[in-house]
Amino acid sequence: MNKLLINIILAGFLLSGCGFRIESGQTSLENETYQTLKTKIKEGKTTQNQIKQMFGEPNAFYFNGDNEVWEYSFYVDKTNMTMAVIPIINLIYNQNNGDSKIKQLFIFFNKNSSKTVHRYTFSDSNTQIKHKTGIGQ
Repeated sequence: MNKLLINIILAGFLLSGCGFRIESGQTSLENETYQTLKTKIKEGKTTQNQIKQMFGEPNAFYFNGDNEVWEYSFYVDKTNMTMAVIPIINLIYNQNNGDSKIKQLFIFFNKNSSKTVHRYTFSDSNTQIKHKTGIGQ
């Protein structure tokens, strides 16, 4: 029994640095913050072509009244492999299983010949993924 427990603990330590990462959407948004976007996007001045050069093609676009709207989104999920592979460790220690991050940028363009930015919105959310199965809860 002690040998089994030692092997489980050793496996946990070996895998503790392991994990995997799933990404989707515009990776150009990964390192963006509201502050960095403020320096890059100027309302009434930045054009659609300049936005394309900065972020690439939008994930989606549509019309909202007189404005053309471009949507950029980025999603990343980082999972702790120790918790995924060895559930007993999660049961005992009630560890965090990973993090997920979603970033979204909506750009509203003026309906004029130069198609400049009218306004934009940016959201950045970070969520910890945790399974509520710990013994100590």
